[in-house]
Amino acid sequence: MKTLPDNPNLDHLRRQAKDLLTGLRDIRPDATLADAQASLAEQYGFRTWTDLKAEADRRRGHAEVADPALARRIAGRFGLGDVVGEMRSVSRPDEMGRRWLLQTGRGRWAPRTVDDVYPVTDGEDNARFQEAAARAGVTLPAPVRSVSGAVVEVIDGSQWRVYEWLRSGPPLAAPVSATVTGKVGDMLATLHGLRVPVDGTCPWSSVRLASSSWPELAEVAAAEGAGWAPVLAAAVPTLAELESVGNRAAPAAAVLCHNNVSPGNVRVGPDGRLILTGWEHADGLPPAWELAAALVSWAVIPAGGSTPRGRGLWPTVIGRGPAACHR
Repeated sequence: MKTLPDNPNLDHLRRQAKDLLTGLRDIRPDATLADAQASLAEQYGFRTWTDLKAEADRRRGHAEVADPALARRIAGRFGLGDVVGEMRSVSRPDEMGRRWLLQTGRGRWAPRTVDDVYPVTDGEDNARFQEAAARAGVTLPAPVRSVSGAVVEVIDGSQWRVYEWLRSGPPLAAPVSATVTGKVGDMLATLHGLRVPVDGTCPWSSVRLASSSWPELAEVAAAEGAGWAPVLAAAVPTLAELESVGNRAAPAAAVLCHNNVSPGNVRVGPDGRLILTGWEHADGLPPAWELAAALVSWAVIPAGGSTPRGRGLWPTVIGRGPAACHR
């Protein structure tokens, strides 16, 4: 589920709805702006577009302000220049930490805490991957190294990273247009074509974390009297079959992948280019695994259903030479 930023921008929500409308009309030519607004509200966890706007109005201007001394320490440690304004939170804490906006005499910066990154990393390989991707043509917020050359610095008990602040629109929301999915396919092909070597596959993506089987979960649901228990019980054979897919397959060698190329990590820049964010989970994956995850993120409609062939993502990625590993 999407989450609103700490200081929601109604114009951003309207733009998200208009972008979403373009994607919906690829599937349903008669889709209206009201349909897109309703879908977007649902993705944010609200019953109606009116409810979403009301919450955005209520939260506007409620970003938290960091201790000025902390802002100065971050700016000093990363060589960002003199702080000229308040350091304000951008969003609620996520699974890793929290994102902030800091303005100095040299420009705008995006510091964030990375206290709970899994697997644990010092960010060095991650930053080199981003730098290589940028040289290959992927647009992204450039990682900033500290004055000591480190990617991550411990400041006031938290691990901090800093990125350049790039002006952009809001994060995208699925479904998106065929043009956008084609551009996402281009980015994936570029990243995988770098073939950055890595020591093994990301443990989060390669190990099944659930200890209970589907039949066991169905039995627990039935015992608890859950209203959806019969639906789960009926789906158990299909779920068990899907779980076995690939058991005997030998995955391709892992390379360094972004590991989260989802609509929430992609924005549109002023020049129309896509900006890829959220690099903190970059780790080793067989490229086809990341492609499969991207297809789910971009080609599955949140309210149910899927889009034809990922509307450009699949044919774009497999059709390029650097991405031959997907075939």
